[in-house]
Amino acid sequence: MALLSVFLENEAPEILMLQETWWDDSVSDVPIPGYELVCRRDRSEGPKKGYGGIAIYRKASFNAIAHLEDSKSAERSWCTLLTDIGPFLLGNWYRPRDADPSAIASLQHEVQRLMADHVGVCICGDLNVHQRSWLRFSSEGDTQAGGQLQDVCIDLGLTQCVREPTRFNRATGVDNLLDLVLMDCTSVISTKVLPEIADHRVVKVSFQISTASTPPIDRWVWDFKKADWKGLCRDLAVTDWNKMIGNNSVDEAVRIFTDHVLNTAQTYIRYNKTTTVQEYPPLDQR
Repeated sequence: MALLSVFLENEAPEILMLQETWWDDSVSDVPIPGYELVCRRDRSEGPKKGYGGIAIYRKASFNAIAHLEDSKSAERSWCTLLTDIGPFLLGNWYRPRDADPSAIASLQHEVQRLMADHVGVCICGDLNVHQRSWLRFSSEGDTQAGGQLQDVCIDLGLTQCVREPTRFNRATGVDNLLDLVLMDCTSVISTKVLPEIADHRVVKVSFQISTASTPPIDRWVWDFKKADWKGLCRDLAVTDWNKMIGNNSVDEAVRIFTDHVLNTAQTYIRYNKTTTVQEYPPLDQR
């Protein structure tokens, strides 16, 4: 199994991206404490049904991600990640060693189509390609699949951001870089290779941008049940409005009227100042 973790603002990852889940229809959603499933794509056809597979989880309190669609020709899922600079296209991809070449070829068409609604793209996954001239850590040297993926990345303006090997081949004693992060604006992310889980090292992806949020709002809360309505009415009834407003402009008259009503109300109605933060439902439930 391979795992990529995406960090945006907190010390714990907001998003977990898994490849090679080995799930099929017989496996219900696998709970991860503190996280909720965004999407999963099992390998449901072919002689290797049940192998491979991918899944994306989000932190339970993280609502800025939504599943868009699954690729029809590859074990690849697409999500929208809502950030304060606009929506990012986030891809999770597992490419087995014996994958059909169409799995790479279709990447370009999918990204070009989906990027119409996004400001950037980040594709993460266990891609099983070897291209020593590009990835450096490749025990099989330069391969056709590696060259094909490199050409697609050049056409799309994507940079491969992982700089360390992610899988140690115990049979040959050689390190390989198989878990890639392909990004079109590398200035907003950093990557780090962590200790392994199963047979792959974890890749940590940190965004130097925050998710879209609503600033705290200060507001007054009035306790109308305990108001002295008679006193308020009496005070407003004896107000000399003509003298108060005088010959002021309409805008100034409105301001004077509003200020007087509110100041008088504060004398007869108890009130407290509170700060609220808007809580949004998950992006895919809006």
